[in-house]
Amino acid sequence: MRTNLSPSLALLPLCLLLPPLGCSGKDTGSGDADTDSDADSDADSDTDTDTDVPVDEDHDGYDSDVDCNDNNYQVYPGAPEACNGVDDDCDELTDEDFDADADGEMDAAACDGGTDCNDADGTIGTTLPEVPYDGIDQDCDGEDETDVDGDFYAGGSGTDCDDTDPDVHPGATEIAKDGVDQDCDGEDAIDGDGDGYGDADLGGDDCDDLDPEVHPGVLDYWNDGLDTDCDGLDNNVASLSSASVAVSGADGAQELAGEDVALCDLDGDTLLDLVVAAPFADAYAGQVAIFYGANRADWTSTMTLADADTLITSNSLFLGFELGCADLDGDGNNDLVTGRGEIHYSTYQTDFELDIWYGTGSTWPATMSERDGDAVFEMSIGVQRNLTSVYGRNFTVVDLDGDGQWEIVLMNPVDANLSGGDDSYYILGGGRFTGTYQLADVAIATITGEGISTAVELPDLDGDGASELFLGESQHAPEDSADTGYPGRASFVNDDEAIAGGELGSLAYGFWRGVGSEQLGFAGATGDFDGDGLGDLAVGALGESTNALFAGGLYLFAPADAAPDGSSASGAVVLGSTASGYLGYAVSTAGDVSGDGADDLLVSEPQADSTNGRVWLLDGAAALGSSVPDDSAILAWTGEAAASLTGNALAVGDLDDDGLVDYVIGAYAYASDGTNANGKVYVVLSGG
Repeated sequence: MRTNLSPSLALLPLCLLLPPLGCSGKDTGSGDADTDSDADSDADSDTDTDTDVPVDEDHDGYDSDVDCNDNNYQVYPGAPEACNGVDDDCDELTDEDFDADADGEMDAAACDGGTDCNDADGTIGTTLPEVPYDGIDQDCDGEDETDVDGDFYAGGSGTDCDDTDPDVHPGATEIAKDGVDQDCDGEDAIDGDGDGYGDADLGGDDCDDLDPEVHPGVLDYWNDGLDTDCDGLDNNVASLSSASVAVSGADGAQELAGEDVALCDLDGDTLLDLVVAAPFADAYAGQVAIFYGANRADWTSTMTLADADTLITSNSLFLGFELGCADLDGDGNNDLVTGRGEIHYSTYQTDFELDIWYGTGSTWPATMSERDGDAVFEMSIGVQRNLTSVYGRNFTVVDLDGDGQWEIVLMNPVDANLSGGDDSYYILGGGRFTGTYQLADVAIATITGEGISTAVELPDLDGDGASELFLGESQHAPEDSADTGYPGRASFVNDDEAIAGGELGSLAYGFWRGVGSEQLGFAGATGDFDGDGLGDLAVGALGESTNALFAGGLYLFAPADAAPDGSSASGAVVLGSTASGYLGYAVSTAGDVSGDGADDLLVSEPQADSTNGRVWLLDGAAALGSSVPDDSAILAWTGEAAASLTGNALAVGDLDDDGLVDYVIGAYAYASDGTNANGKVYVVLSGG
């Protein structure tokens, strides 16, 4: 419809709208007026299709000709460069202002994801090497490197003395003598065997740094060819002051702790208990202290009588002159016997007692008195006027008839200060007693002798199942001589003859006589000292003076070889070397310590070592051919102080249940204050 034609079309000449027949198409002019469709087309095309007109789409003031990102108003020439991975200022560089040190890493403080912790220093960056100990964090890990070897100890000025080796730092295992100070203590260890003593070849004191049992201070066994204490000698005299267990009387008090000692199982637990007698303790009333083996872990070197598990006190004077321990009534439990002596100055009588406490197979109360005992056996003896010493009586326990009820053999010697002794051995039969008895009324036998000193149980020599008896008479004088000395006599009596009683010279199946004034028979102990399976006897002779006056000596006999005619003593003898040293004062069998199949001996020399006293452990087999203790010694101990009578009492047994023999040594005259004899007992534990 015409009315729909656009105005521009309506104004065109009609001829342009009509078919060719209505208009002349012939050019009437010169020809230039002819419409050139090519020219028109070119002009129209150039004008209508040109779209590169500059625009500013992001309205940041820069059109697209110069704006490298006209869709981001923050990007344009001269824009501030941000550390964002974008060329913000259109200079064809990205983040060019955030690697100031040109190390290839962006400034971590200004850039998200930047890694350079110091963009002002080209030597600092995550890919750069760390220089330890300079206070600078070169690799940007947050700290300066101070533990190069990774052992968690700082080097440099820290505690790691070699920060290149992870095996070197404080607390590291030191390898001795390798030239390296592994534990950073300032030196390479020179203690190769770990015994606490350095190699003597490297300036230390250990003469054998391959053996931890060899170093100064260790117990040096004698005559074994080894210098285990590095003193240049094959021996060592240890001081009893270093004993790991000891019991003393109260400081400053006259108590005589250790006048006698005993080892036996009183509470029935199969462990040996330690019993210590102190006849002057508690203001001269006397005490007997029992330390049960079950509590041995608590024993120390500073114990006193007050530390005892059971402390027996007295209601009168001088309890604890002698101790004995055996099953007296045959009920399977060990019983305790102790002696008591007392002087009544008004009548000049000494009332001697034996007090018995029968065991029950369990521990006893913490405190007991003699009134808690089951039986008391009394003996009254007259004494000389003006006597100032207190005397007790020795006794021993032995099963003479083999019935399991042990007898008590009591010695009643005549002494220079006692006029009432009758030089008799009283044998009190085994069994159970209750009440108070006069000893003479209940003795089953009496054996009379001369200058009696000791009684020792011997092995069964006649095969009847009962023990034989050794009786020592150290003050025995020869009958056929006017010699006023005391050579002494060692007598051997069968069980049947002992129970029958009588005069010792007639009862004995054999005896040995001493010579001169050697006082043979003062003490004794039995054992198999030559390893032949038969019982032998070691007998002390206090007056033996071959090497020095009253140096003492020790005889070793085979009882079966005792001479019926009383020949002079023969057999091996160990001689003391110290004048008035009294070797043989106390003797005890120690079992086979040396491991040679023969029993060994513990023997005291109470006034050796400038009167400190010495105790010897002698090899029994070696003693058979020795002349002085040094020749056969295994160990030796010296007393803690002079005039202590170290070794006045001895006991042997495995106290700590480690399979090794331990040694108990009494020194009843020891005075911790230098004046009052409080006394002391030392326990030497073989296991340390």
